[in-house]
Amino acid sequence: LALGGVAFTETRWPLDVSKMADGLAVAAPEYCAAADSGELDANLGRGPVVVVGGETVLAQSKAIERFFARMLGLMGEDELSAAAVDAFTEHVRDLKEKYQRARGAGGAERERALADFYGQTLPDFLQQLEKTVAPGGHVVGGHLALADVTLYQTFTDYFDDPAKAAAAMLG
Repeated sequence: LALGGVAFTETRWPLDVSKMADGLAVAAPEYCAAADSGELDANLGRGPVVVVGGETVLAQSKAIERFFARMLGLMGEDELSAAAVDAFTEHVRDLKEKYQRARGAGGAERERALADFYGQTLPDFLQQLEKTVAPGGHVVGGHLALADVTLYQTFTDYFDDPAKAAAAMLG
C-alpha cells in the first residue's frame, strides 16, 4: 500500500512474551479483545484481517498480499505472468520455511543448523531461484511486481542476520 501511495492505518497488537506463561490474555490483551469482539472472525480468530469502511472484508496474509498486488498492478500483465509471480512468492515461502526449521532447532543444534542454512541451504536455494528470474532487472516480466517486493522484503527484513543473508546472496 505504501508503494502504491494508498493511505492506510495499520493496527498491531503488542505481545509481552515474558508474560506468555500467564496466558495470551495477559501477554496480549488488546489482541484478545479484538478476537473476543469478533473483529478477527474472518480469519478464524487470528490476524491479519483487512477492514474497509469499518467492515472486515478479507483474511489470510497471502490472500491479502495478492489482493493488494492485483489492486496495484503488481501481479503481472496477464494470467501467465500472475502465475509466475505467484510461483516465485511460493518459492520464497519455501525458503522461509527452511529458515524457520533451522532457527527452531534447540541448543547447539540451532547454531549448526543456522550455519548450514546461511552457508549451504540459502546459497544453493538462491542458485536454483535465480533460474526462475526473468532477464531485465525484475523477477517476472519487465516491471515491478509482488515477486520483487517479496524478494526485497525477505532480504531486508526477514532474516535475523541480514549480513549473513546478504553474503549468501552475493556469494
